[in-house]
This record gives sequence, structure tokens and C-alpha cells, in this order.
Amino acid sequence: MPTLGCGGYSDPANLCPGGAEVQCCKNNPAKLSGYSALQSAHARQIGKAVSAMGLNRQACLAAITTGLTEASLLNYANSGVSASYNYLYDAVSNDYDSVGVFQQRVTYYPNVANDMNPQAAATAFLKQMVNVSGWQTMDVGKLCQAVQRSAYPDRYDANVGRASSICSAIGF
Repeated sequence: MPTLGCGGYSDPANLCPGGAEVQCCKNNPAKLSGYSALQSAHARQIGKAVSAMGLNRQACLAAITTGLTEASLLNYANSGVSASYNYLYDAVSNDYDSVGVFQQRVTYYPNVANDMNPQAAATAFLKQMVNVSGWQTMDVGKLCQAVQRSAYPDRYDANVGRASSICSAIGF
């Protein structure tokens, strides 16, 4: 089975996180400029979640900014959350019990399967985001912080410009 968002052809000889049944992609035409095929695929999965919920560019900006800031748009398993190894992952961290592209804490988002699926994780993020009063016009960095409640609230602002380019490239 190809990796999420694979737009190229499958290459069974490549090694991917997730076991032998996972095939990586080569020559992915959907690769975003400046980002790996994996990062591009995850960005597109986030965009699909935004579209599926009928949300707009502001939602895309918040979700992509969060994914860039929390995990550089990579899907992280966590060495302290053994269940996270059961799903596709790009790297391993050990930050509390945080997993996935959004580094969602399993303590608060206990469905590890969803946390490790970029589109499902984005949907969980967006469901929280739409409950933030004034989210439609809020500063993007502040909106990300309102949802994530990070110990480092100022880190989001640095990625808003990059998120803007990605959101434009994926149709927002």
C-alpha cells in the first residue's frame, strides 16, 4: 500500500516506516517546493481535512502552521507510546506522550490511530479550533496557541509565512 498522499509510482525496494507492506514513492509530482515527499503528503492530508470540514484559508493556515511548528510536517511516533509504532511514522520523539504531525498528547487525544493519521489528527485539531471564539479573524499564531496550549506560544509566528505558501500551493 502506498504512503499517504502518494502521487508518484510505488517503489517496494525503498524502506519506509511502518513495515514491509508499506511502499514508498519516487518522483512524486505532488511534492511541494522546499518540502520532502512525506512532508508534502502530510500537508495535503491536512488540506483534505480542512476541505472535508468546509473550512477556509484561515483554517488551513492554522493547521499547517501548527504542523510545521510542532513536527516540521513529519509524523512522529513516540518512544513512550508503544502503540504509536503500530502506524506509519517518519521519525521518533520522546516528548511526553506527544505523537503525530500535530504532536497531540495521547493524554488528551487518546485515539492513537487517529493521532498518527495526519488527516484524522488535523480533523481533531480543526474541531477544537472552530470552538475558539473569533478564530476566523484571529492572528494565526495566537489561534494555533489557543488550540495547542503550547509551552512555547511564540514559536508559531515564525512559520505562518511558510504555511501561507503551502496553503496556496494546495488550493487555499
